[in-house]
Order: sequence, then C-alpha cells, then structure tokens
Amino acid sequence: MVHKIVAAPYLQRYGRDDSEVIWSVNRGRLNEILIEAAIAAGAEMRFDQRVEHVDFEARVLTAVDEKHGGSELFAYQRLIGADGAGSAVR
Repeated sequence: MVHKIVAAPYLQRYGRDDSEVIWSVNRGRLNEILIEAAIAAGAEMRFDQRVEHVDFEARVLTAVDEKHGGSELFAYQRLIGADGAGSAVR
C-alpha cells in the first residue's frame, strides 16, 4: 500500500500476484516495543553515546557522550552493536 500526502492510498504489488506480499510495521512503534522489552529484561539503554574503543579481552568499552562531552568506561557481559558498518563494536 502506498500512502500519498495529497491522494488516496493505492495498492502497489510487490510480486506477480496478491500472494507475494511484503508485510511492514510502524518502525517508531517497533523501536518503542523493543526498547521497553529490553529494559524490562534488565538491559541498560544509553542514547547519544558513541563507542570510541572496545577492549574485547577485558570486556570494557569507552563511550563518549555526544551531547555533554566527556567519556566513560563500561564493563559488559554481552555487547550488541547495532549502529552500522562504521561501528567500533563491529
């Protein structure tokens, strides 16, 4: 389904017939749901932080606060880098 600003939505097929579909969700709401579930499970979320260095053997990373400046060391048990190809975690 394509939603235009000034026109009615219309169906745009992704395949040869209506059985070939791509399902989609609201990305903002999906992020909210995933963040809430992670926090409920005990994960710590930090935003506006950039990982500058990771010591994989010591399980310690250095993060820079992009909003307020300064850096901080964090020990970790599990580390997930989901910030793209240029990630220091990669």
